[in-house]
Amino acid sequence: HVVSKNWKILRYLVPATLASTLVTMINPYGITVYNEVLRHSQYPLWGLIAEWVRPAVEVKIAIIFLAFLGAFLFFRRQKKEGVFWILGIIFSAYLAFDAKRHIPIFVLVLALAMLDNFRERLLQLEKNILVKKLSAVVIGVGIIFFALWQIPKTVELDTNWKAYCAGVWLSYPCRATEYINANPQQGKNVYTAYEWGGYAAWKLPQYKYFVDGRMPAWPTPENKSPYTIYLEIIQAQPGWQERLDSYGTDWLLIGEGTFLDLELQKGENPVWQEEYRDSVAVIYTRK
Repeated sequence: HVVSKNWKILRYLVPATLASTLVTMINPYGITVYNEVLRHSQYPLWGLIAEWVRPAVEVKIAIIFLAFLGAFLFFRRQKKEGVFWILGIIFSAYLAFDAKRHIPIFVLVLALAMLDNFRERLLQLEKNILVKKLSAVVIGVGIIFFALWQIPKTVELDTNWKAYCAGVWLSYPCRATEYINANPQQGKNVYTAYEWGGYAAWKLPQYKYFVDGRMPAWPTPENKSPYTIYLEIIQAQPGWQERLDSYGTDWLLIGEGTFLDLELQKGENPVWQEEYRDSVAVIYTRK
């Protein structure tokens, strides 16, 4: 009976796994898209991108403690799900240990594991009428709070473009893109802020941009991360002008008050002149 049941599960699981694998090949790069995964695993992103920064020592200690505690609760369980949760906790703890961005994954896996571990007790509590009523009240208050607080923000962000450009999460060069649309720039190659690359490619697709969020681990002739090269230029480190020239940069769309902007504001550079400025972005064109 057990063999028959497992075979029925495999009969659906194997085709689903195969189909899920093959569907990833439907892209312009085919199987070579996995080269991107390999490159990202080899680059020290924790030293380049803010969201990949490793957690502080005290957070690492907390992760180790919680992972050990969670795994210990399942250690004596003989069931297969016990092994599953132990491996899940260890793997998610490793991810959280490696980058801050993975901490929510660890917390989620740990929470689900704890719920599964105390499942029988929770089922017993569920039969208690008082617990049912309290649970209904808590869930109802949570839904009301979410509806009154979060939904209006989401609707505003999704329907009001001006609110999106006002810096809800990040200030985008909205006014600058309007200016560029009204005053097309000469040349196609633009050096722009890393965090603006995707936005600029969306709003101004007629130009080519130096770097965006897809590219921190792309290969370059200098054997450096594109993001590293971007930082060396925006920080006005020695050789920044030669770098821009070597990449055929026609004009700049950079953040107001960045090191490169402060350097060019001196007016001593023989190559670049300011064409536009607002509280978020500055445009420099070649003289």
